[in-house]
Amino acid sequence: MMLPEIVLGDEVFLDMSTIISPNRYRRDATMGIALHHSVGAAHFLDRNWNGTTMDEEISHIKGIEAQHLGQGFEGFGYNAIAFESGRVYVAGDCMGARAHVASRNGELEGICMAGDYRSLRPAQTLVEAIARYYRARVTMLGVVPIRGHREWALPGNETTCPGDAGLSAVIGAIYTSAIAQEFGMT
Repeated sequence: MMLPEIVLGDEVFLDMSTIISPNRYRRDATMGIALHHSVGAAHFLDRNWNGTTMDEEISHIKGIEAQHLGQGFEGFGYNAIAFESGRVYVAGDCMGARAHVASRNGELEGICMAGDYRSLRPAQTLVEAIARYYRARVTMLGVVPIRGHREWALPGNETTCPGDAGLSAVIGAIYTSAIAQEFGMT
C-alpha cells in the first residue's frame, strides 16, 4: 500500500490520515511535543518479500489504532509515528488533538517511536527520523520543547513512557544537533 506524501516545514513525510480515524478536535496552539514509544515491535521484517517494510509498518499503525479504539479513544493516539526504517508517518497537518497525554491533548502534539525503549536504545535511523520530524515542526511552530510523555503527565497519570533509553537517545540527539547548527558545525 502506498500512502500520499505530505510536506511539513522543509521535510517530506508519509500521510497516514487515509488509514486512521479522523480528528474530531484541533489544537489552536502547540506548547510542546510529547515523545512516546509503542512498547511493541521495533524490528520489522519484509514478510511479503516486496522489498520494503512499509506494509508491516502500516499494519503496526493499524494495530495501535485498534488498541486505542479498544481503550475508548477515538482512534490512533499520536500525531506521528517513526520507525527504524527512518520513515515517519503523520496524521495530516499534525494539528489534530489526538489522545496521547491525559488532559493535555489540546496543547501537546505526540510522536511515537515504534518499539520498546525502556532499556533498548533505539536505532540511529529512528533517532534521526524523530529529529527530522522535530526540526520540521519547529520550522512551522517555532521552538517548542520536546519531552517524554512522563514529563508532560499530570499527577495521577504517571508513566515511564518513552523509556529511559528512548528518551535519552532522542533528546540527546536533538540538542546536540541544535548546538552544532547554532555554531555552524553542520
